Amino acid sequence: MVDTLYHLEIQTVADTATCLLIDASCDVPPSVLAHPQVKLLPVGVMVGSYRYLDDRSAHTTLDFYRANLNSSAVMEASSEPLSVDEIAAFMLDHTAVAFDRVLGVFVSSTRSPIYERAQKAMERTKTSSFTKRVREKKLVALEQLACDSLALFAGYGVQVMSLLDAIDQARDSISLETLAQLQHQYQEQSYIYLAPGDVSYILKRAKAKGEKSVGMVAGFAAKTLAITPIIRGHMGQTEPVARKRGAGNAREMVIDFARTCLAERLVLSKHICFSYSGQLGDVQSMPSYQALLADAQMQGIAVHLCLMSMTGSVNVGPDTLSFGMLAKPHDASSLL
Repeated sequence: MVDTLYHLEIQTVADTATCLLIDASCDVPPSVLAHPQVKLLPVGVMVGSYRYLDDRSAHTTLDFYRANLNSSAVMEASSEPLSVDEIAAFMLDHTAVAFDRVLGVFVSSTRSPIYERAQKAMERTKTSSFTKRVREKKLVALEQLACDSLALFAGYGVQVMSLLDAIDQARDSISLETLAQLQHQYQEQSYIYLAPGDVSYILKRAKAKGEKSVGMVAGFAAKTLAITPIIRGHMGQTEPVARKRGAGNAREMVIDFARTCLAERLVLSKHICFSYSGQLGDVQSMPSYQALLADAQMQGIAVHLCLMSMTGSVNVGPDTLSFGMLAKPHDASSLL
């Protein structure tokens, strides 16, 4: 199944010195993962005594949804990011020798230790990669930088796609400093809007993990759980900003909101992204999604739809839709 129904072609360029390193929490389409300058750091997910390794394989992800998202064991499931030693070994094998510049952009540090561990791993690989680089006739110094996306789900994905555009458009090279400046800009512009597929799942999951935000979400969702909150994420913080009766109607609300953002010219990137913890055809068949594709095509904006990461789906449950964009500051409650 294609990852987007309206697609802007990624332009292949001569520069192979720059690498964009991301982790498997990043919701991006397969076309991004196939790009030769993108490397994916796997993320482990523990369900019971079994450790799954998320490498963004569509087949594995769908099997994971079916096996776990409706099981009682998933309430105690936890993300198991690679250790500093494991990340350093991955970098040595995949990035520190093959490339001269490595920009790592990782899931929000408010939700995961991956960013902090990657920083430490980069310090180690700077020294440990020297001999291998000389042997491979890599005579320029390795440059590496880890960045915190402060984003989740499709919002993290949009940052990565926009950075990849910048790398592609540079053609011959782009400095790590310039990329880091762009990432900081995209970090501030990145928004996600999420419609849970099952509010009771989120409440049980949050209670099991002892998250303090559960009371706020519960109050917003109403006692019967028939009301679904729309949750916004920005700069590492999440909050409910609207509500709708029924999960299906909440998904429609998020897609209609995306159309409003396009109509109001709030979107600042060539991409908007959706991720879904279920069969993508459920979203693709929605009339509102088809209307969104037409709206986006008129503005030259690519609409991407991909599977939600394993670790993301564990935290928000089945049939959850996330929408990510780079956008101007806006009052979501007045637009939803």
